[in-house]
Amino acid sequence: MMRVMMTMGFLLATVQSVQAAEPPHWAGIGQQVVESLRHGQQLAAEGKSDDAKEAMIAAYFDIFEELKMEKAERLHLGMKHVTVIEAQFQAVEDAAGDPKQAKTIKPLVDKLAKALMADAAKLDAQHIAEDGVSVK
Repeated sequence: MMRVMMTMGFLLATVQSVQAAEPPHWAGIGQQVVESLRHGQQLAAEGKSDDAKEAMIAAYFDIFEELKMEKAERLHLGMKHVTVIEAQFQAVEDAAGDPKQAKTIKPLVDKLAKALMADAAKLDAQHIAEDGVSVK
C-alpha cells in the first residue's frame, strides 16, 4: 500500500512539473512566432532573402493569425494596437525580402518580438481562451 501511494505521489509530482514547464498558452504562441521570425532573420543574414521573406510571412499567417493570437489581440488589446503590430510585421517582411536591408532586420525583429511577448503576457493575464474570444 505504501509503495502504491509513493508511486502515485511520484506520478502526480511528475505531471505537475511537466505542466509547470509548459508556458501559458499565449506565451507559447508568442514564442512560436518569435522563433519563426528569428529563423527568417537568420535566413536574411545568410543572403536568402526569398526564404527569409517566406519565413516572415509564415510567422504572421501560419502562427500569429492561424493560432488566433491576432484575433485575441484585436478583441482584447484593441484594433489600433493590432494595426501597429501588423505594421511591424510588414516592416520585418519588407526588410527580409530586400538583401540591402539585411543589416536592419535584427532591430526590427527584436522590437516585434518584445511587443509580441508583452502582448502574450497580457492575454495570458486576462485568461483569454485559445479561441481568442472567450475568457477562461
